[in-house]
Amino acid sequence: MKYLIFLMFSIIYVHSYAQNVGINTNSPQGTLDVNGTPANTGASDGIIPPRITRAQLIAKTGYGANHAGSVVYITDLSGTVNNITRHVQHIGLYVFDGTKWNPLQNKMLGFSAVRTTSFTIPAITFTTLVYPEKDYDTNNWYNTSTGVFQPTQPGYYNVNASATIYDTKEYLRIISIYKNGALFTSGSAHYSNGVCISVSSLVYFNGTTDYINITLYCNQALSVTPARRETFFQAYFVGN
Repeated sequence: MKYLIFLMFSIIYVHSYAQNVGINTNSPQGTLDVNGTPANTGASDGIIPPRITRAQLIAKTGYGANHAGSVVYITDLSGTVNNITRHVQHIGLYVFDGTKWNPLQNKMLGFSAVRTTSFTIPAITFTTLVYPEKDYDTNNWYNTSTGVFQPTQPGYYNVNASATIYDTKEYLRIISIYKNGALFTSGSAHYSNGVCISVSSLVYFNGTTDYINITLYCNQALSVTPARRETFFQAYFVGN
């Protein structure tokens, strides 16, 4: 009798194991089919994945190729990222691809800052221009004191900057992007009296040591009072 009961439960177990599993449905249409209860306004429908901090995810060492497809929800951005978690840069859902965690939904990563106060450009010197007023800075990667943008998310960024340099004389004016202390690219250069010079480029950052700042050059010393919407510095993440 005991053997018969064991055999019956074994058959039921194998049958259930071989079939799709349904929650709130008797006819599951996939390996796991979860139906909500939309008519029940008091019920909180939804599937909640593991909720952990970034520091807790960084500390985990058990993930490998067999765990591709794993999903977690990051609740805060504590901890210093490693290679596996380098793309964990905002609170939200992440999926593991077998080697690293990737966001399920890309969010805006970048900053925009302006300058409205006067500044001085020494003669024949590439001088860093600091943009001290932030419009936004999603991850606090831009330093309003030094004018340096240093993201911790590796990849390519679209960088734009401009400056109004109005003067009655015709001087050479150049705006440039400096990367890691060296000239990366220069933008417009003008001799005209009143100009707005600009520079735009795609820049790769390694997510650790790479940084950029904006410099201005003039062949004569100038004191400048900028226009707000003509003197700005922006960068935003576009991809790896």
